Amino acid sequence: MFRKLYGDGYKVDKLQCVIPTTARTLNFKTLMAVLKSKDESLWEQSKWMFDGEFRFLDGEPLGFNKIAFNTFPRSGNSFLRRLLEQATGITTGATVHITTSTSL
Repeated sequence: MFRKLYGDGYKVDKLQCVIPTTARTLNFKTLMAVLKSKDESLWEQSKWMFDGEFRFLDGEPLGFNKIAFNTFPRSGNSFLRRLLEQATGITTGATVHITTSTSL
């Protein structure tokens, strides 16, 4: 059923985590360096990160605690997820396809 919904670009590991196999990935530290930088040449080299395609993180350990936000219905959860995805290009891993649930 998973392959039918999402195709062959992803697989599920033993811990039931989705792992991209052919999907685009992005290194979090590289993304943060670009977002914090004022160097125009670095931005030019990194345009591919912001081409509108959503990506997964590449799996490198982040080295800090993960942050989760708990919400209740109609509190802006989908809006926040969409905003984060638009700003970073990294998919949030939501079970609802974000492009059909929220438009910005």
